[in-house]
Amino acid sequence: MTRKNIIILSMIISCVSLCVSRVYAKGELVFESMVHDFGDILIDDGPQYCEFGYKNTGDSPVVIHNIISSCGCTQPQWSKAPIRPGESGKIKVTFLNDQGPYPFDKVLTVYNSATSRPVLLRLRGTVHEKKKSLEELYPVRFGGTGLKSRNIDLGQIPEGRCEEDSFTIANMLKKSIEVSFPELPEGMSVSPRSATIGARDVAGFAISYDSKAGKAGWGRTSYELPVSVNGNEAGRISAEFLLKPDFTGMPASKKAFAALPVFDKSSYTFSDVPAGEIINVSFRFVNNGREPFEIYASDANSENITVKYPENPTGPSDSGEIRVCVDTSDMMENSEKLYIITLITNSPSRPMVNLFVSVGN
Repeated sequence: MTRKNIIILSMIISCVSLCVSRVYAKGELVFESMVHDFGDILIDDGPQYCEFGYKNTGDSPVVIHNIISSCGCTQPQWSKAPIRPGESGKIKVTFLNDQGPYPFDKVLTVYNSATSRPVLLRLRGTVHEKKKSLEELYPVRFGGTGLKSRNIDLGQIPEGRCEEDSFTIANMLKKSIEVSFPELPEGMSVSPRSATIGARDVAGFAISYDSKAGKAGWGRTSYELPVSVNGNEAGRISAEFLLKPDFTGMPASKKAFAALPVFDKSSYTFSDVPAGEIINVSFRFVNNGREPFEIYASDANSENITVKYPENPTGPSDSGEIRVCVDTSDMMENSEKLYIITLITNSPSRPMVNLFVSVGN
């Protein structure tokens, strides 16, 4: 091979390498926390401030195009400059605290060049008109601690993703205690895992579930987490979530051939039903897609609902039936209740199907 050909070949290899690096180089914003809990604040405290720290852990620059707040009372500030690989930054947020006493949960939708799926950041807390005691703020007690609730809902978690929430524990005693979480299921984490809480003080904890590392199946899962105080189990809290399929990365060409359920109706309404009466209804569907339609799991907003659906996939152009039995014994007299049934499916256009049964007496 002549020297001229070697030079040309080297230039071609360099060009190909550069093109490959451009194709596969990708930035990624990793946030230190996805939730900020202001806790209990007063109207007279005025505006509140917090920051969401992030780092570009990828190998190409990332730009935050826009951040949209779910409420005008929450105002974000961020840099419009590209974030280089390895660089860190912060989104600064002001909560105006000008809407009176109420519990709030605001969402910031962060659009950035690293992904087509926006990042959702949450700010929450409770605004009070006047200061309340620990006993009023933390009514759930065990082992000298106080909690606002034993139940933590991480919401809906798309497959392959990790969702985070937070909670607070108060020390109701006049001496310090150590709170720890000795046993956690796979995929679940609590940070800090152990913390010393001073006398009559509070401590915040972050809780998350990573669906890649966990073993939860489709639909709703609830875990009981033991809480130890000074080395001894004092009580348990529950953490629950709903795991659903994620089709955001599926090409449009493949979605066009996917399963597509079409229901004849999505709701039933009943009136003058005595509390305790059993209601049986059926929801029929046809699979108008080109691939078999499958229902992975079902969920409902009442323990008094029984759902039966086809165990085997429903082929293209075939029909199926969802049978729902509602025991209305959990209804109050002279009231109305909406029973919601959620189906988790393999249909990219309808990964979650909601069916409704409205009952009144």
